Amino acid sequence: MAGVASLSPLRTELDNTLGDIVHRLEIFTENRSDSSPVQEAAQQLNQVLGIIRMIELGGAELLLQELLHLSEALANGEDSDENLESLGQGLLLFQRYIDFICTRRDELPELLLPLINTLRMRRGVSSLPESQFFFVRLDKPATVGEPLCSDPERTRMTTRRLRQMYQIGLLGLLTHKEPYAGMRLMQRSTRHLSELHRHLPFARFCRVVSACLEAFVDMELELSRPRSVLFSRVDRMLRKLQMPSDIEALDVPDAFIKEMLYLIAVSGSCGSLVEQVKDDFSMSALPFNDRSLKEARKAMTGPDSEVFISLAGALKEELGAVKDMLDLAERGASSTDLDYAGLVSSMSTLSKTLSMVGMHSAANTMQKQQRNVQIWQEQKDGASSESLREVAEAVLYVEAMITSMAEVSAPVNALENVKPEDSVLRTQLGEAALVVWDEAMAGLTLAKRAVNAYLESDFDKIHLENLPRILQSVRGGLQFAGEERGARLLQGCANFIRDKILLGDERPDDAVLEVFADVLSSMEYFIEAAAIDGPHRNQALDLAETSLRDLGFGQAAEALPEKTEEPA
Repeated sequence: MAGVASLSPLRTELDNTLGDIVHRLEIFTENRSDSSPVQEAAQQLNQVLGIIRMIELGGAELLLQELLHLSEALANGEDSDENLESLGQGLLLFQRYIDFICTRRDELPELLLPLINTLRMRRGVSSLPESQFFFVRLDKPATVGEPLCSDPERTRMTTRRLRQMYQIGLLGLLTHKEPYAGMRLMQRSTRHLSELHRHLPFARFCRVVSACLEAFVDMELELSRPRSVLFSRVDRMLRKLQMPSDIEALDVPDAFIKEMLYLIAVSGSCGSLVEQVKDDFSMSALPFNDRSLKEARKAMTGPDSEVFISLAGALKEELGAVKDMLDLAERGASSTDLDYAGLVSSMSTLSKTLSMVGMHSAANTMQKQQRNVQIWQEQKDGASSESLREVAEAVLYVEAMITSMAEVSAPVNALENVKPEDSVLRTQLGEAALVVWDEAMAGLTLAKRAVNAYLESDFDKIHLENLPRILQSVRGGLQFAGEERGARLLQGCANFIRDKILLGDERPDDAVLEVFADVLSSMEYFIEAAAIDGPHRNQALDLAETSLRDLGFGQAAEALPEKTEEPA
C-alpha cells in the first residue's frame, strides 16, 4: 500500500517517460538499421525500473526487468518481430497496471504473473510459481500421532491401493474436459493417506494436498497446466511412501507446500478441511480470489475470446422467436394474429448470420424455408400442416447445428457434412444420455448421504433400509446405458448393504465401511467420467471390483442375479 501511495506524486513523470519509450520504439520500427532509438529506450526503461524498485512495487519490478531484457536484446542486434511485439505488449500492460493500482489504491502483482512467465520462458528461464507474492509461515513443526496400523505389510498394501486411487483420479484430471470427478478420488486418497501415516511428518503434506483438492472441487477452480503439473508431482511424492527405506526421512520442499497453501487461500473455499488447514498455518484471508483475479486480468487485457459461445446464445434467442411463431401457427392462430413479415425478417437475419460464420448448410436450410413462410403470407388460409412440419424440422436442424457450434470440440467446418436428420438425432440422443447419467449420479449421491446418516446416527439401520432399492435404480440406469460391468458392481454394493448390514447381527468394522466408501467413490467417478465420455473410467471399475472382492462380494462382478430380495 505504501508503494501505491508513493506512486501518485510520480505519476506524471512516469507517464511522460513511458510515452518517450513508446515513441522511440516507433522510430526503431520504421528504421531497423539504426539501433540508437532502442538503446535510448532501454536506458529510460532502466530509469523507470529504478523508480518502481524504490517504491517497492514487486510485480511491476519483475515485469520491467523482463522488458529491459527484451530492449537490451534488441539494442544488441537480436532484432525480431516477436521481441518487438512482446516489448510493446508488455509496455501496454505495464501502463494499464499502473492505471489499475492508482484507481484501486492497492497493488495486485498476481495480475502480471502470466506475462512475466511468458517472457521468462521465452528467454529460457524457469517460470515463477503462482505463490510468488504469497507469504505464509512454514516453520511450525508438524504434529504427529500414533501409527494407525501396526502391521507394516498391511500399511504398504493400503498405501499402494490409495496411491492407485490417486493415480486413477490424476489420469482423469489430466485428460477430462471436466476434471473434478478425478479430483474427488484424489482428495479421498490423500485424506486417507494422511490418517494412515499420521505418525510421520509427511502426513501434514497429504492433509494440505487433500484440502487443496477439496478447494478445487468446491469452487471449480481453473485447472491450468502448472496446476496439473503440481498434482502430478504429488504422485511422485506418494511413490516414496511405498519405499520402506526412505519413509522415515521423507521430506517435502517448503515451496511445494507453499504453492498448495496459496491455491487453498486463493480458492475462496470454506470447506471443512480447508478451514482446518488455514487454522493450522494461521492463514489470513486474501483480498481477492481466483475468480476475481481472472476478471481483473480480463479488464486489463481486453474482452474474452469465447466468441462462438456468445454467438450461439444470441442465435438461440433469435431462433426462439421463430419457434414461438411456429407454435402459434401450429395451434391454429388466425393469419391476422401471426406476424409472417416479422417471421420472414427473423429467418432472413438468421440465414445471413449463419452464412457469415461459415455454417452454409444451416443458412441454406433457413433460406429455403423462408420462401415457404412467404407463401403462407400470400395465402389466405395460412400454412398447411405438411408445410408447417417441414419448416419445424428445418428449425430443429438449425438449432442442433447452433448447439454443436457452441461446443468447443466441434469446429464450425466439421458440422457442414452432417446430415440434417443425423444432427437432430445426435443432439436428442446426447440430451437423453445426459439425463440418464444425471439420474444415476443423483441416485449415487443419495446412497452416499444414506451411508453418512447411518454413521452419524450411531449405526441406526433405518437410514439404510431404502439403500438397496436406490442402488438397484442406479444399476438399472447403467444397464440401460449399456454399462453392464458397472451395473454388476452396483448389484454387489446392494448385496453388501442387504446381507452384511441390514440382515447382519453385528456392526461392520470401520475398516470395512471405509472400503465400501471407496467402492462408492470409485463408482461416482466412473459415472461422472462416463457422462462426459472420459477415458480411464474402466480403471475406476477395476478399483471398485478389487474393493468389493476385499469385502467378499466380488462375485457380483461376474453375473447379475435374476432377483434381488429386499429385507423384511
